[in-house]
Amino acid sequence: MTLAAPVIDAREGAHRRGLLALALQEVLTAIARVRANRQSVADGATFRNHVKQLLTSGHEEARRAGY
Repeated sequence: MTLAAPVIDAREGAHRRGLLALALQEVLTAIARVRANRQSVADGATFRNHVKQLLTSGHEEARRAGY
């Protein structure tokens, strides 16, 4: 059993380009700031919960965009 990739025309592909990055932009920015020591984390559990919420919302946004 093989799954065929969905066919996307050029206009739709151009529209979707970059939407995945935009959907995950907030969580990627938060993680990059912590790793670069530009932002500190006072409570690890709170940060982890916030990242989980950001990933969930990014996932939902990406699904709506067709990913």
